[in-house]
Amino acid sequence: MKKTTKTLQIAIIFCLLALQIQAQYGWEQQNSGTTEILQSLDFTDELTGWAAGLGGTILKTSDGGQNWSDQNSGTSENLFSLCFVNSMKGWAVGENSTIIFTVDGGSNWNTQSSTTTDNFTSVNFVDENNGWIVGTNNGAIHTSDGGTNWEPIGILPSLMKSVFFINLTHGWACGNMGSIYHTTDGGETWQFQDPGTYEGFFEIYFINENKGWAVGSGGITAWTIDGGDNWNLVLSPTSNFLYSLYFVNEITGWVAGRFGTIMRTDDGGMSWGLQSTNSGSDLYGICMANEYDGWAVGGDGNILHTQTGGLVGIKIYPIDTDQSINLNSYPNPFAESTTIVFEIPPNETFQQPIKIEIFDLKGKMVETIYRGTLKPGKYELKWDGKGMKGNSVVPGQYLVNILYGAESMTRKITKTD
Repeated sequence: MKKTTKTLQIAIIFCLLALQIQAQYGWEQQNSGTTEILQSLDFTDELTGWAAGLGGTILKTSDGGQNWSDQNSGTSENLFSLCFVNSMKGWAVGENSTIIFTVDGGSNWNTQSSTTTDNFTSVNFVDENNGWIVGTNNGAIHTSDGGTNWEPIGILPSLMKSVFFINLTHGWACGNMGSIYHTTDGGETWQFQDPGTYEGFFEIYFINENKGWAVGSGGITAWTIDGGDNWNLVLSPTSNFLYSLYFVNEITGWVAGRFGTIMRTDDGGMSWGLQSTNSGSDLYGICMANEYDGWAVGGDGNILHTQTGGLVGIKIYPIDTDQSINLNSYPNPFAESTTIVFEIPPNETFQQPIKIEIFDLKGKMVETIYRGTLKPGKYELKWDGKGMKGNSVVPGQYLVNILYGAESMTRKITKTD
């Protein structure tokens, strides 16, 4: 989101909650109960998730991470990747050709075997039967029967780090030295895609057959809107290695990396803003259950959690039940800054696009202070009295306009000397 690079204090109030919370950081620590390095995680909803890491570690939560319990994976091998297709069925892979799976949510983990000797780095399933694994040796393996049989498929370069399929035929893999490969036949053949860099990629993610992203060393991020025929490199606000990414739709996504780095985009990866984590641990995996609830895992058993999409300055308390959007501001008039207060009633659709803009009285846009999607709730957003170029606007009257789905509302505000 372009505006996450500014100091915006956004207060988010979700309906039907009676408690009030002030969050100091966008991401807060959870107690994992382990000091093992956690490499990967996956959530099937906002309550149920798993994390996997070194020494065969697998953790599970059924309450959104308030409590994490250790599961018996049946292996002491390091696990690098985890994938669940529902709350019961999942797979984890790791060193020395390790493949384990569960059909009961992790209460029991069992081994699967393949004819390939490899250190497996990534596993991805599109349904209960069809999955792919890549690793440090040439090639990939595929199953069409839930892992009962794993068979080698098309040749890939060594040191592949990530594989991602959007359906049974279209998939991508990435790895060292700017390697991105694409298949349209389920992995039988792979075609090289040139990202325009020799930086290594650690993870690749697609939301559909056309729109995808990859992240890697040196803070590199890349995006495509044509299935990878053309990749666009983005200068991110960090040079730290970026290990993992997750998108909830075509515009909103997060990446995680070294030294506690988490970034968010709200424009499809064309720009990124750093988020506050208060963590110095390397983060190797990130997963969002929706646009608000997410987790990141990494070194020393660290698990970070957000209920706000990583945004800071959060308050949670009940909202009114008015049947229309409310819009106000305080103080008004204001000298330096004003807080825009708006409320989306609970009768509205769960999430809709929203845009809040400042105009002068001639109708010229001064600034866009928020663009994204929001749940029903009550929100506070601080405007610092500055325009798009970062300069303070001149004293006078301005219009605040909120556009939410098909509804809009405008209020007049006054800036004084």
